[in-house]
Amino acid sequence: MGAGMFVSASGALTNMHRLDVASNNLANVNTTAFKKDFAYQVPRQPERLEDSLYHLGSDELLDQLAGGVLNGETKTDFSAASFSITNNPLDAAIDGDGFFVVESGDGDPWLTRDGRFTLDPNGMLVSATSGQPILSDSDQTIRVDPNQPVLLSPLGEVIQGERAVARLKLVTVDDPSILKKTLGGFFDSKFGGPLELEHNRDVRIAPESIEDSGVDPIQALMGVTSAGAGVRNNMRLMQLYDELDNRAINRLGNVTG
Repeated sequence: MGAGMFVSASGALTNMHRLDVASNNLANVNTTAFKKDFAYQVPRQPERLEDSLYHLGSDELLDQLAGGVLNGETKTDFSAASFSITNNPLDAAIDGDGFFVVESGDGDPWLTRDGRFTLDPNGMLVSATSGQPILSDSDQTIRVDPNQPVLLSPLGEVIQGERAVARLKLVTVDDPSILKKTLGGFFDSKFGGPLELEHNRDVRIAPESIEDSGVDPIQALMGVTSAGAGVRNNMRLMQLYDELDNRAINRLGNVTG
């Protein structure tokens, strides 16, 4: 019964991971510019292939036996979501693909699609959620007169006194799969090195708006329900295998009759 127990255990573990991811999506159904994640599973290969024992002979029957599943890479859906109008002149939603760039504090910039900005007491444009500086297309922080009105144009220009004092750095990433989520909902390189970012003049923003969460509440709830059922079913199978083992030991193995 050991093989069946291990297969069921792998199913329970991968479904627990699915449940964690789906629960996090559901918890962020109202989080501005949140991007939903998908948990993937991959089938476990036969032991001969998994351990790179290619020099050993192959048993076709054994190689066809299920080895369970393993957690694959968790991926993020970067599709643009709908907008909500806020009428706040310092709010902005990216129209289509692209990211805002913020100063991370460790030398390498981070990316975000959360365009809720504000001014600190010194007139620096910062993220309203974390207080981190927003970078301009010249990779500098943006400062304005905090006592004067500020507007953002569809081109990302920071306008004060009827003139553009700076321009937001708006970038695109050719392969978003290289990004990982980090603290505060920002994105960084999953490979540890700095991102190569250049201002993309084709990116546009929707002023006085914010991007909604990319999570569909019904789909997220169904994901939680499905993953929870997967955990319960595999745990039940493990219990049944344990009961069968117990019967085999105490009945079939009872040579005294």
